[in-house]
Amino acid sequence: AYPTRRLYGHYLMWVLDRLIGGAPPNVTITVHHATAVALRDAPGGRSAQVVTLDRGGEIAELDAVVLAQGHVPVEHTPREREFGRYARRNGLLYFPPANPADVDFAGIGAGRPTGLLGMGLTFFDIVALLTSGRGGVFERDGRSLVYRPSGQEPVLYAGSRRGIPYHARGENEKGVSGRHEPLFLTPAAIEELRDRHRATGTLSFLDHVWPLVSREVRAVYYRTLLAEGGDAAAGAVFCAEFVARGGPEGAEESALLDRY
Repeated sequence: AYPTRRLYGHYLMWVLDRLIGGAPPNVTITVHHATAVALRDAPGGRSAQVVTLDRGGEIAELDAVVLAQGHVPVEHTPREREFGRYARRNGLLYFPPANPADVDFAGIGAGRPTGLLGMGLTFFDIVALLTSGRGGVFERDGRSLVYRPSGQEPVLYAGSRRGIPYHARGENEKGVSGRHEPLFLTPAAIEELRDRHRATGTLSFLDHVWPLVSREVRAVYYRTLLAEGGDAAAGAVFCAEFVARGGPEGAEESALLDRY
């Protein structure tokens, strides 16, 4: 399972403390409790760069800068600005797209009708904050989970262009050290794609890249399906034949699957 944001934050602080405490004598780590707001090249045509901090200071003479930005503020679209104006005119609350962990939803009272635009990853974070984050709990009822509200939740109305939430993230079943060795999207195949692009100047994802991705995914899926059914040997044999046939599709793929 994925860790909670709070636990992950503790982990990041632990890593930072370990890095600072274990740095070799020739490495100095300086922590700046500030936000970087700008990056520019040093004057005079030099290769160094300068970072500007929100408190007025600068970090100069930088040979390399790693941009680990995470969620950054973005300029609102015309549609989002219109939503904001409409909300202000009508005494409503409007929260433009942002990292939910950085937004104060305290103004959304219990039972208040609340619309959610979009049903992607941010949608799940907001729902969690406004339900279990307000004291609601899930309880096991046989093989199902039942949500027990705290009474502090708003009434949520969610919608999106697709009308359904995104799939949940798959669990990493390879373990810490497991690694899939490519069957179709191999280094050699990637080099061939590069050669094609260098020779022709064109490369189509749908025509040239996606077929390799599709074959790779199907091969692993079918092999895993057979292995989970209790026949790992059959999964390996099927996968070898699937690869030998170049990742068949349509009727040829169906005929191969029927044999297993």
